[in-house]
Amino acid sequence: SNVNLYFSIVPDKNYYTSIKSGSLAMDYEMLVDTMTKQTDYMKYIDLFQVLSIRDYYRTDTHWKQENLVPVAIVLSDVMGVETSMNYTKTQLEEPFYGVYYGQLALPLSPDTITYLTNEIVESCIVTDYNSGKPVTIPMYDLSKATAKDPYELFVGGNTPLVTIENPLATTDKELVIFRDSFTSSLAPLLATGYSKVTLVDIRYINS
Repeated sequence: SNVNLYFSIVPDKNYYTSIKSGSLAMDYEMLVDTMTKQTDYMKYIDLFQVLSIRDYYRTDTHWKQENLVPVAIVLSDVMGVETSMNYTKTQLEEPFYGVYYGQLALPLSPDTITYLTNEIVESCIVTDYNSGKPVTIPMYDLSKATAKDPYELFVGGNTPLVTIENPLATTDKELVIFRDSFTSSLAPLLATGYSKVTLVDIRYINS
């Protein structure tokens, strides 16, 4: 009670490539129509207008954090907060071979992972509850840059429950996100506009 409810749909890469390639793709127009009709208690925030195929890794399903500032701005504008627009970009030296790489029988040049930070992001306190107890973790765990899935360096990766507290926040507003892995790279940007962000991964958390 006493909360504002929103939802967004993140298109997969087939949304952008299916027309030219002729491959199968979800009917996103039907999906949006069905969702908006059945969730009239929530406000739909359209992300299709600010995304393109260039915002996704070539070798992976996920989007690139360095391209997500417009997405964060669209979301925060509708939700009535002000998120940061200025970041420092850091590119990892290690190559990124995404989930598609192991499925190909042809050579494929790797992607690179770039993460965004600033004073607000660096001041945030990130807590992971995967073990059942609160454990402070880094916003970007660079030790995972050389692990099996480097994308998991963003906010603990695939974990059921994480909170991000922003001591520099100019508001007492909080945000709860029911999410999947796409939000791992988006959450640090949204955290700049809230006092606290709670990430609930609907794939892993126990009811």
